[in-house]
Amino acid sequence: MNKKMIPLIPIIIIAIVNLFSILIIGEYNIYGAISSIAGITSVTLAAKGHRSCFFFGIIQLLAYIPVSYIAGLYGVMALTIFFQLPMNVWGLIYWKKNLNEDTKLIKTRKLNPRTLLICIFGSMFAALLYSIVLIIFNSSSPFFESLITFFMFIAMYLYVKRYNEQWLFWIFINAVSVWIWINAAFIGDPNGIIMSITWTLYLVKSIYGYFNWLDLMDKEESKIKNKKKK
Repeated sequence: MNKKMIPLIPIIIIAIVNLFSILIIGEYNIYGAISSIAGITSVTLAAKGHRSCFFFGIIQLLAYIPVSYIAGLYGVMALTIFFQLPMNVWGLIYWKKNLNEDTKLIKTRKLNPRTLLICIFGSMFAALLYSIVLIIFNSSSPFFESLITFFMFIAMYLYVKRYNEQWLFWIFINAVSVWIWINAAFIGDPNGIIMSITWTLYLVKSIYGYFNWLDLMDKEESKIKNKKKK
């Protein structure tokens, strides 16, 4: 198989799943379909270091708003509208100023361990407080939704700022999201099957993205060292 075709596999899988939902299950939601296809395209491009990931990210988020509303994930919906959408616009602008001149891919960075620990434990404490608010609004998964919410705050900021450690947060977010959407599928949510498969692919892509960004970082450091020698 051509290596250039490998990144297209998750997108093809999502398209097949959507077709399966129409022909076999008889359930179909246009917002879920758009969100899943645009989302996996965005993550695929982000893992490779392409700035165009933000174009598809914006499309994915706009479609994900009604999906999360139907599923009763109100915290996630609010996060999408008031945080993720603006951050994707910012990322589109910010990444343009930080591209490798030769490859046109993003220049990645590394976060120091102390800052990483502060991000993890700070967001966990905030999530405990926020889960109380979500319980009041009858959220279907208050604790895990709040944990995803605050981890997503950190992950999205690190993502735009080009830190490789953002992928560690996305790995956790995507793993928990798989569990949430599998539960949603069991209680009859029409987007449950599509979203659970979509988040599983996000999880796989996040793991790939972490190691690929390490590789991009190594190449950038090697380039800088070679310039200094000259």
